[in-house]
Amino acid sequence: MEKTDALRLLVIAFGAYIMPFVSRRLMLPSAAGEFLFGMTIGSLFMEPGYSDGFIRYLSVIGFLLLMYIAGLELDLDRIAALRKKQFFAYGSYAVILVAGAFIMARIINMPPFFALIIMCSAIGLLFSVMKDLNIVKTALGQMLLLLGVIGEVLTLAGITVVSLIARTGDAQNIARQIIGIIIFITSIFFIMKVLKLFLWWYPEMNRFFMSVGNPSEIGVRANLVNMFLFAAIAAVVNIEAILGAFLGGVIFARLFADREEMLERLSSFGYGFLIPVFFIDVGSRFRFSDFTVPGVLEGAVLITASILIVRAAAAIPLLWTHTPRRQLIYVPFAESFALTLFVAATATGEKAGVIEHSQASMVILTAVITAIFFPWIMKLLYKFMPVMK
Repeated sequence: MEKTDALRLLVIAFGAYIMPFVSRRLMLPSAAGEFLFGMTIGSLFMEPGYSDGFIRYLSVIGFLLLMYIAGLELDLDRIAALRKKQFFAYGSYAVILVAGAFIMARIINMPPFFALIIMCSAIGLLFSVMKDLNIVKTALGQMLLLLGVIGEVLTLAGITVVSLIARTGDAQNIARQIIGIIIFITSIFFIMKVLKLFLWWYPEMNRFFMSVGNPSEIGVRANLVNMFLFAAIAAVVNIEAILGAFLGGVIFARLFADREEMLERLSSFGYGFLIPVFFIDVGSRFRFSDFTVPGVLEGAVLITASILIVRAAAAIPLLWTHTPRRQLIYVPFAESFALTLFVAATATGEKAGVIEHSQASMVILTAVITAIFFPWIMKLLYKFMPVMK
């Protein structure tokens, strides 16, 4: 490691340490503060296009770990207990989200690709914000997490299709990749069934996978192997590795009910350093100067408003769930800060030639606006409208 890279790593480590204190003063989630810190050091100290291999690898691992922990936190038993009316409400949410995104893209006179931007959802930053507010385990938290998963799957599917078209342009190859994705998802459910049967025959293996507190931390190692395994399988079949890590966490959550200690270990390991590095690294890729181009600010505000309007419309069917109606005001804001998927979708759109550079800058500024202000609004809502634990 060169001196410059070592100094950058020191600055990032220092930022990861101080930003929780600064963020608390500003009433921002720690993740949003870390993102702002990354933007600041990126604009002041890093040349455009700079990419530190070591820091970038730490960032990727942090993102995978964040998604894996989010998968572990998802309570599938609570989802399985949903009534038909509630399933219908969540399905209606997805339909309105997609349809509303296409309609809104047409209304604001943007290319069809912007429908993907408007429907863009992700649970990475959302999960961190809910962790800060301590509402992950509540009924509202689980609902927001499930809606985020629905939106993220739809977004990743859209990014995958656009990426495949840009990379191959061949209908046969695209069909082959889609079949591979279907096989992957089917395999996930098959593996879950097999492992559940295996653990029923050999219950002592529960201790092997969830063992904590021993010198070797076998349980932590087993979970990390599981995370990388599913991330690797996803990458092989051309699915985003983060989705694979999330599904790996979901499988463990389904198999092991008693996972609180493991979650605590992984969370302290991840949120102590790797996950903050991810948010700082993402922020460092933005430059304040990117947003001074004429028309970019107006376009970003228009896209942000479109995102909120579509989420508000999609939330209407949720009136028929068990969530207290007044708490549904959280939904439009909680599901609107995709951050990294905004960046991924923009990069894919530019590479495919379906959006211009100025339009890409609008999306990036939208990512910044939503990542800073919407988590802050969520915190403000929580202050005046606490969520029952």
